[in-house]
Amino acid sequence: MDRPIRVLAVVASQAGGNTDRLVGQVLKAASEAHAAVSPATVHLGAGPLDPARVESYMQSVAAADAVVLGTPMFRATYAAVLKEFLERVPRGGPPERFDGPLRAKAVGIVATGGSHHHFLGADPLIDLLVRYFGAYVVPPVLYGVIRSGGDPDPALLDDAARFGRALAALAQAIRSDDRLGDARAQI
Repeated sequence: MDRPIRVLAVVASQAGGNTDRLVGQVLKAASEAHAAVSPATVHLGAGPLDPARVESYMQSVAAADAVVLGTPMFRATYAAVLKEFLERVPRGGPPERFDGPLRAKAVGIVATGGSHHHFLGADPLIDLLVRYFGAYVVPPVLYGVIRSGGDPDPALLDDAARFGRALAALAQAIRSDDRLGDARAQI
């Protein structure tokens, strides 16, 4: 029997916040779409990163089949603590053929903001994941405006369900086809 698809959510905010709740909907949908999904979540908080936990975070990323990066958007960019986290993710170099823990991995980006004006701020994150780490990013970024303490819009919940199903399917496809697992960053 195949081992479960391990999905790690890295949330760049505190537990229970708007971003965390939307990421939870994605993990729920991934679990419902594929019976063998094993989700886990790491909350980075507001930052800076806790140096004592960085190594365990990196081990969790390496062990995952798929990663969800959840971030609130501030001033049209993703959270600084997520940037700090990604700066610590090993990439490898030419001798290792850029074989870092995000290489050829399914990655979903879940972002929240106070308005729709910030949704394009995730584009540099997509570029970093694809070009620098060689990851497969589930299109499009799941972006939602959720008012503090309010419930997400039903259309956003539908989008989160589709996004979670796509993430699980992509992780399964990468695992099932060695050709997809051979993707690498080039430079």
